[in-house]
Amino acid sequence: MHFPLLLTTAFLWVLTFQTNTITETAPSSKPNTDTLYWNDGIKLTWDDFKAKSTDTKGYAAYTFTMITLNYEVKSNGQTFTPTFTVKCAFQRSKSWVNRKDTKSQTPEILAHEQLHFTIAEITARKLRRNLKAMQYTKNYKNEIKEIYNKTLDEGEKMQQRYDKETNHSIDKEAQKRWSYITESDLGYLIGYQSN
Repeated sequence: MHFPLLLTTAFLWVLTFQTNTITETAPSSKPNTDTLYWNDGIKLTWDDFKAKSTDTKGYAAYTFTMITLNYEVKSNGQTFTPTFTVKCAFQRSKSWVNRKDTKSQTPEILAHEQLHFTIAEITARKLRRNLKAMQYTKNYKNEIKEIYNKTLDEGEKMQQRYDKETNHSIDKEAQKRWSYITESDLGYLIGYQSN
């Protein structure tokens, strides 16, 4: 059976590439409640989807994730040693669910959205792995940017393949298969959890 309203998840990568060695931010007394950073065991709820639906294509939900990269480089003139911070996050204020249609807020669609967040974390772990494996030269800025772009491009393709193969959560067997794939990938990349 085909339910057009169950088509879910348009996703967006925010490619944040920060190269400052020093980032100055004003101290805040309020915690950032809009950004939900990945950690093992984190589970999205429909309450995390705060944005108003802007969909005109029949999607049930929209998951907005981002992967940020910050680094600083130490050098003795011959060698260049960057230290990286890579974060994977879900943005509540930019993620939405179609609240007008109660069929949009099913546990199956939420599980589908959760896996989009998981795939973003897998991409972040691959980025940490790929950045760590490189020997950097004086062209480190370009080398880092190339690794970043290539890794996030692969992550984008994985997100698209996930939606295509699961038919945006409609194909239950494919959804189960992707749950297994993502759990396996997280396990395989355990050594590259958040730093």
